[in-house]
Amino acid sequence: MLLVTVPVYGLELGASPLMLGVILSSQYLLPFLLAIPLGGVVARHGGRITLVAGAFVMTAGLLLMQVLPGYYGLIGGQLLIGLAHLQMVLSAQTIISSLATGPKLESYFGWYATWLSGGQVVGPLLAGGWIHWAGGVDNL
Repeated sequence: MLLVTVPVYGLELGASPLMLGVILSSQYLLPFLLAIPLGGVVARHGGRITLVAGAFVMTAGLLLMQVLPGYYGLIGGQLLIGLAHLQMVLSAQTIISSLATGPKLESYFGWYATWLSGGQVVGPLLAGGWIHWAGGVDNL
């Protein structure tokens, strides 16, 4: 849902194309810098606890966008959400890889990818409809 909400909110703030690029790319900065160390954290502590930690970081990113309106909150939230997303994906893949072997494991990863893709189809549609119905991001 953030795939639609974040750029619409940025445009509502009056973001230039350059600023919109900064806002959208900020979600990928921390994963780019911390992917390898974060993989080590997941390997050391396991997928379950790091998945829950990722959910808390995701929540913190969303809350930051709410309590700190404007560009600072939007970029700060994007930074945390990107880090949380990477952590949760690594954690989920670690958990799934421990569930089975062979064809059963392939099936589990297939279903995981299917549900992720389904969410990526439905989420933006819901967000776009919700923003349209509310009359803008500020009215959500």
